[in-house]
Amino acid sequence: MLRHFINTASKTKQAALAGLILSFSLATSANALTAAFDPAVTFAPPAGDPASLTDAGTVGWSFSLSTSRELIRLGLYNSDFSASTTVAIWNNSSSTPIAQSTFTTALTGVDMSDLGTSNFLWMTVTPLTLAAGEYTIGAFSSTDHFGAYGVTPTTTAGLSIVSPSLLSFAGSLEKPTTDFSVVYPNGFYGPNLAFTPVPLPAGFWLLGSGLLGLMGFKRVKTAA
Repeated sequence: MLRHFINTASKTKQAALAGLILSFSLATSANALTAAFDPAVTFAPPAGDPASLTDAGTVGWSFSLSTSRELIRLGLYNSDFSASTTVAIWNNSSSTPIAQSTFTTALTGVDMSDLGTSNFLWMTVTPLTLAAGEYTIGAFSSTDHFGAYGVTPTTTAGLSIVSPSLLSFAGSLEKPTTDFSVVYPNGFYGPNLAFTPVPLPAGFWLLGSGLLGLMGFKRVKTAA
């Protein structure tokens, strides 16, 4: 009887330990599945050279957020540009940018790790919470604009594209408001933005550990 009690207790401890190990494993996996940043739009880079415009101006697109997100990066499509390009974001109630970064031809401070996959360059910005609402993103260059035409972008959760093609022909950075969606119905995705990833819920791995604990308990009960 005493030996049976000891064996049962040992198996119970083993099941509990297995549950803890699974908890740690799933938590680690959840962190691994969470990327460093979450781009607003992604798409397969089109074949050939990206479309370009050669006049000074700001090109971009507008979007809406259904919930608040933390902005942490601004992006620019392609590295083959011959003039510094400034990417900025505006909210719908103001013509003053709420965040901006300049991509120089020297690529100073530019993260190119995603270039081979998405053709986007990235720069970090001071984290900024964007509340639910509508925003415009644009990229200004004096001579050289790069972007992707004819793509079908996938948007991050909670983000919807409002106008895919907006332009301003001012000689300096300006919020683009002229809608060219009739000319460029698939958008002109030169500028991009990225958010802090939304973490997987704690229940993702707690549920797994609980299930394994129940499985261990069932084995112990069966063995008893």
